[in-house]
Amino acid sequence: MARVVNASWRSGYRGLIPDEMLDSLDDARSTTQWLPRLRDGYEYAGQRAHVLVATDAEGHVVGVSMFGEERDHKSEGRGELWALYVAPSHWDRGYGRSLLRAAEAHLASSGLSDLVLWVLENNARARHFYEGATWQCDDVKKPFGDSGTDEVRYGKQS
Repeated sequence: MARVVNASWRSGYRGLIPDEMLDSLDDARSTTQWLPRLRDGYEYAGQRAHVLVATDAEGHVVGVSMFGEERDHKSEGRGELWALYVAPSHWDRGYGRSLLRAAEAHLASSGLSDLVLWVLENNARARHFYEGATWQCDDVKKPFGDSGTDEVRYGKQS
């Protein structure tokens, strides 16, 4: 999972955020960070995430998604797709769409039909992907860490 996320960042965010951020990604360190998340559950800002993985025909992890209640607690009962990453070697093969649909369905079955996600404002590939899945940008922005770029919010009713 760590390798998938890091590879996706290195390929998908190159040219969008500083190279130093991408070049500092370390698969071994990331794996160490993922182990307790998988063992104990993944939490952020007091919210617990559901984690789904996509595997290829050989059983290798090629995608991961994390989702749960909205992390910034702005709206009661709003669901959020926290992250969705697919290994670049498996882009455009349906893994991302499958993970997205599964996350949307799980959130809806949990009573969270008002959904949001955040994507880098200058990430045309990701924005096209989400727009193709009927998500709509509402032009709300926030800084993406200290990367010097912003994220924009997308929403969808499931």
